[in-house]
Amino acid sequence: MVRKFRLIALAILILVFTMNLAISAPGDIVDDAMLFSDSAKSNASALIDSINEKYNAKILVKTSDSAFSGSIEDEVDRLLRNHVGIDNNGLLLYINMATRDVYVNTSGDVIDMINDQRQDLILDNITPSLTNGNYDAVLSQFLSQSESYIAGGKIAGNKRVEAESLSAQDALTAGAGGLGTALLSFFGLKRGSTPKSSNMVYSLMDNSASSFPLITDKLVDTRTSRTRIPRAVTSSGGSSRGGTSTVRRSSGGGSFSGKGRKF
Repeated sequence: MVRKFRLIALAILILVFTMNLAISAPGDIVDDAMLFSDSAKSNASALIDSINEKYNAKILVKTSDSAFSGSIEDEVDRLLRNHVGIDNNGLLLYINMATRDVYVNTSGDVIDMINDQRQDLILDNITPSLTNGNYDAVLSQFLSQSESYIAGGKIAGNKRVEAESLSAQDALTAGAGGLGTALLSFFGLKRGSTPKSSNMVYSLMDNSASSFPLITDKLVDTRTSRTRIPRAVTSSGGSSRGGTSTVRRSSGGGSFSGKGRKF
């Protein structure tokens, strides 16, 4: 009897563990800061699963109320890499209430679907709701806008541009080298420009090789005109062609492209 009870208890534990795995499966919403309502999370999870099934793009929404260590890029790259793997199709919305950071991060083919311009458009769209504390609207706006971009596929003519990075050691070395060069140039010029003492007096008028008469004419009754050259007008907004994606290589592996801001 005791053995049978233990087997039943073990089966219940396995069932609970399996349910927890299903809840934390790819496409889930990890709301550690408890920003979203239950109904909003339920609707969003269904939409996320649909996007993943249709377009093979896994989405993670992660909120936190704890400060992170290191840079925010390292944090969001780690979260997305753990969620989808290295260089697989993924999209992350990260909200940190402790540091007041919001960040949109992409990997895989999604880098060419949600480029730099579209990342800005998403942030422009959700930041007002985020600042006003309308968190359910943030979730809905982010997913509906992202779905429209992902459904359109890769942006024709979009280019990937490597992000410029400079380590702290490289920055110090470059700064020290520049300072040394500046000091050498300064003292060299100062030494070369120091006049030598001399009793010679140079008379400009007596030693001049040319003589110019004094000009007394005045410029009168003169008019000028200006012609405005029109500038080429470029379209803004969610253009479906062209653009760039600024890509960085993560120290933990994989390439990512994303943008963030304070709210």
